[in-house]
Amino acid sequence: MFLLVVDAHSKWPEVIPMRSTTAANTIRVLRCLFSRYGLPHEVVSDNGPQFVAEDFAVFLKKNGIKHIKSAVKHPASNGEVERFVQTFKKAMKKAKPDGGDVHLKLARFLLSYRTTPHVVIQETPSKMFMGRDLRTRLSQVRPDLGLKLQQKRALKKDRVRSFEVGERVRVLDFRIHSERWSEGMVTRVLGPVTYQVVVDGIRWKRHVDQIRRMSQCVDSRAEPLRQTVPNTDIYNDRDTITRALTDEDIPNTHTHLIHLRKYLRPKTKVTQNNSNTQSKTSVVQNVTSVNQIVF
Repeated sequence: MFLLVVDAHSKWPEVIPMRSTTAANTIRVLRCLFSRYGLPHEVVSDNGPQFVAEDFAVFLKKNGIKHIKSAVKHPASNGEVERFVQTFKKAMKKAKPDGGDVHLKLARFLLSYRTTPHVVIQETPSKMFMGRDLRTRLSQVRPDLGLKLQQKRALKKDRVRSFEVGERVRVLDFRIHSERWSEGMVTRVLGPVTYQVVVDGIRWKRHVDQIRRMSQCVDSRAEPLRQTVPNTDIYNDRDTITRALTDEDIPNTHTHLIHLRKYLRPKTKVTQNNSNTQSKTSVVQNVTSVNQIVF
């Protein structure tokens, strides 16, 4: 005799050989199952004498389990287990010519059933019940790509550097006439590899490859690992570049403007009879156009 138990959600089966099906033995087996998997909300059973006994009802009531009994002479009321009974009988009948121990046949059947996708849920009972597929001999032949991907991600995650909020760091500086690396402070963590750093009162968004620790020796001429993240505070950087475009900072300003006239085509045309004031106005207009090209 066997006691068959099926989880309604995951279709996970349990088959327990029993010498007798008294209420005491049934309670003993269920107590063992509840110690492994926890107490269920409901138990659905047929109207067997062990399930309608008073001891069984008291056992379920003390554990806060609702007991639902199927209709008399209507097996379809407990169709989940009844269908599994038919599957179990066919499997054991098919394995009968093989000989051997009943426990061995039972173990093979349970492993096969638990690792086979169910027709209703389209997943294996082990995946639904335990959150993973059980390892079988077929798993040794089929490569586990998911496991390799997890290991690769874990190794990559360990190599990623991290910084704390309030930590003093050196960040890559894109401003003109500035040091390659400037000192700043991490003020916010924007993502796994992205940080917000404040430098001279300006908030920048930097990738972890563009940040160095203060204790780390930084060569001002060294290139970063990657330069894929621009500054978030565009307006501050634009003001800086606008201030840099002056006659003192950029040599041969007029030479640059002569080359740009072919493309800009300013409305105010410079002639030989123009006064110095008109020439200065053209220079200012062209400098403004240079700033627009830069951005």
